[in-house]
Amino acid sequence: KRPPLDSEGPSHHKHPPSPASQSPLVKRYKPFIQRANELEAEQPVIAHYCRVHAVEQLIYAKRRGETDPESYALLLQTLEQAEQTKKTLNLTLGKEDMEEFAYMFYEDAISGQGRASDTQLYMAGNFIEVLAQFHNGQLPPALQYVADYCTRRAYEMRECYRAGKAPPPSAAPKLPPKGSIQAAGYPAPAAAAAAPPQPAYQPSPVAPAPPAPAPAPPAPQPPQVQQQQYIPVMPPPIAAPQPYYMPPPAAAAAAAAAAAA
Repeated sequence: KRPPLDSEGPSHHKHPPSPASQSPLVKRYKPFIQRANELEAEQPVIAHYCRVHAVEQLIYAKRRGETDPESYALLLQTLEQAEQTKKTLNLTLGKEDMEEFAYMFYEDAISGQGRASDTQLYMAGNFIEVLAQFHNGQLPPALQYVADYCTRRAYEMRECYRAGKAPPPSAAPKLPPKGSIQAAGYPAPAAAAAAPPQPAYQPSPVAPAPPAPAPAPPAPQPPQVQQQQYIPVMPPPIAAPQPYYMPPPAAAAAAAAAAAA
């Protein structure tokens, strides 16, 4: 469904905000309240998130000490209105609806032609910035790059129309996939968030314990000599000793007879 805004968009004097305001914060965040007022009847959920974005950013500015009486009054007024409308809305799929609306509006804006295209592109950048509330108050680099392009290109086209010239061609960046936090291939935003301050004292990191030495290889063992079984050798039996001389039997008998005679 195409966003319920007429093809010509709002008049050019609606962006940037009227110079009657002297508050930089009001000039910065009043366009989101204007988007909410334009969409209140046809897209109340989208209008609600536009107000919530303005409230959140004004609260962040107050915490940084940047608020002023005019922006503080705008904060209180917008906060009260957002709280009242929230009671009548079904925000179960609010994040998905807001993201779908912002993406579709951007695709329509970059394909538009004619003098209203700069206004549509500026508004598309507003709707993309509204998505910051789903990313802890700060757009991912890919979405921030597209939002910055919308603002820069819208002002470039507006100046060309005022001078009676055709705007030079420009390649519009592609949006990252819906629901993604980071997309590769996109440059970082111009103003990166400052790193949180480090404490005055930081203990020295404890050096990790040295790794345990590797176990020593086992000592070489002498070659095993196979033990041969011992079998005792028995000597041959010794024969009984024989006399040095033994006469033959016949001679012995003759000698015995002679001795008897």
